[in-house]
Amino acid sequence: MDEYLCNWDQAAIKFTVIAATIAFIVPLLTMLYNHWKKTNKKDSAKYKINLCISCIPMLVFILCFSVPLKVTVCDNGVYVKQPAGSVEINMEKICEVRSLTQKDIENSERIATSGGLFGYNGDYQNQNLGNYRMIAASLDNLILIRTNDESYVISCSDADQCVASIKNKIEITSMKNAFKNCKNIKEIYISNVKMV
Repeated sequence: MDEYLCNWDQAAIKFTVIAATIAFIVPLLTMLYNHWKKTNKKDSAKYKINLCISCIPMLVFILCFSVPLKVTVCDNGVYVKQPAGSVEINMEKICEVRSLTQKDIENSERIATSGGLFGYNGDYQNQNLGNYRMIAASLDNLILIRTNDESYVISCSDADQCVASIKNKIEITSMKNAFKNCKNIKEIYISNVKMV
């Protein structure tokens, strides 16, 4: 089992700090203003707006559970650990793995994504890569992992070493499967010979 940390880049750190600060200060100031002005709950439009504004910190808090912490490469899969669980990519389904650069993803369109708030998490679309799910804390050291069903772009501290580790595990997995198939073929042959 190989583990690689997910290091944040400066842009994600700055964006997260600024957005989180604003997300907590604006509702606080809104509540203080309403307390000072003694906003009447009967004024439903103002009350609903204030209620929505006070929910912003909760949304930011929920986003922090999607932060990638580390990438773990095991015999059976690649796991991107997050505070609320992990994303599992089954080793047997991986058909391509390679390093990427920022240039490879620079013309990507956001479909549903945080775009730097607590990392780069969400769904993107790119002319060369197609649709992919990004789970990255940085736009450096990127890795593309394609399966039969989905494409993932992840980041970790040492992309080249992680790619080599994944390719090694894929080779071991395919050799194990080939051995199982040979064993099954041998058993079928022996059972057929016994029938004759």
